[in-house]
This record gives sequence, structure tokens and C-alpha cells, in this order.
Amino acid sequence: MEVQDINRMLWQSRRGVLELDLILRNYIVTYYAKISDELKLQLESLLEEDDPQMLDWLVYKSPPPPKHSKIVADILASTQD
Repeated sequence: MEVQDINRMLWQSRRGVLELDLILRNYIVTYYAKISDELKLQLESLLEEDDPQMLDWLVYKSPPPPKHSKIVADILASTQD
């Protein structure tokens, strides 16, 4: 079931912005199987947001709303590895 979930998340993470595609794909491929169910739900919710807003959060231009703060922080931390 995990492979199906990862494939579904990869499909949903395909955006119109290359930077988002790269950040999200790397995070999903590398960390999705390891993150908590809570973060998985937050990731699904995050992927419902508009690309420009999500990009602002993921390149430190603006802070995310509280409902996305944990997943955005985890994604940003993953880019530091």
C-alpha cells in the first residue's frame, strides 16, 4: 500500500513550477515512507494550496499558516540534509 501512496503523492505533487516539483518530489521520494500519519495528512492538505502561495512558504518568503507549519518545516528541514 505504501508504494501506491507514494505514487499518488508524486502525481499530486506535479506542479507548474519547477522549484516546487523538485522540492516536493525529493521530499516524497526520500521521506514520505518515514513520516508520521499526521504529516502525511498535512502534506495532502498542503498540496491543495495554490502554487504561488506554496512556493512562498517553501522559499522562506512568507510563513505558512498554522495548519501547514509542521509539514512546511519538515520539508524545509529536508532540504538542509
